[in-house]
Amino acid sequence: MSSVEYTRDEDGPADFEHPMDVEEIVLDWLGKLLALPPSFLSSDTDGRAGKGGGVILSTASEAVLVCMLAARARVMVGRPAEDQTRLVVYTSDQGHSCIQKACMIADVVHCHLVANRLGIWCHVDAAYAGSMAVCPELRGAFDGLELADSFNMNPTKSLLVNWECSALWVQDAAPLRMALSLTPEYLRAKNNLLDLKDWQVPLGTRFRAMKLWFVLRSYGAQRLRVYIRHRLHLARRFAAHVRDDERFELAAGPKFGLVCMRLKGASREQNSALLEALNASGKLFMGHTELAGRPQAMPG
Repeated sequence: MSSVEYTRDEDGPADFEHPMDVEEIVLDWLGKLLALPPSFLSSDTDGRAGKGGGVILSTASEAVLVCMLAARARVMVGRPAEDQTRLVVYTSDQGHSCIQKACMIADVVHCHLVANRLGIWCHVDAAYAGSMAVCPELRGAFDGLELADSFNMNPTKSLLVNWECSALWVQDAAPLRMALSLTPEYLRAKNNLLDLKDWQVPLGTRFRAMKLWFVLRSYGAQRLRVYIRHRLHLARRFAAHVRDDERFELAAGPKFGLVCMRLKGASREQNSALLEALNASGKLFMGHTELAGRPQAMPG
């Protein structure tokens, strides 16, 4: 229950679901719940294996790293090794801090159409917002996803799954395996099928699919939608209170369940003092961030 075997064989018992099978199944369930393009799933509507598929990683940062490696492997096919030093990654100015640990930053916004036309690997990091796609009325924010090479979201953010469960899907798993597959003889099995070690940096992995399976089976699509919509209602309600109070202003939002607020005309020190006082009160918790160099508070 705690870990997944490194390899599996077709010749196992017919009635035995290997943990890797469970991961493949629940990621197809989740992908369909999010209305992902079918090319991201491991099998089509007729049950035939496709080129894409998914893997559960520990964090969205790991998902970004895996896609970086796959993108590099794909673009380096037929190129001399020294070209690796010339590779550049483009990200938005709202990109996660993990990107700065892995690549150069060009301060431009991703454009799926341009990336697709030029053959650039396009990754969509929806660690927080991805869960919102369970609600049909919110899926407009994900238009154009079929142009992306990879997509990740965290069920741990808003889908009631506990820590270490970041779902990553790719439309074509070949570059990913090209970058990460290295099978020594002692791990080689006859009729080897999906091997999670070929989709991630570590060799071994926990059985993360089980907790996602429990949530999907226990709540189901409708109850998860009710939960998400309640969170959105709370965000809109909080934003309305901010608008009605002349001391505060909205810096951003509400966007999905996220609201950013600050004191009107206040200094950085005053906004920071307000945040500390609110959190010290024990009545609510707020996080902090910066937008355009100005501090903001976010309700937790």
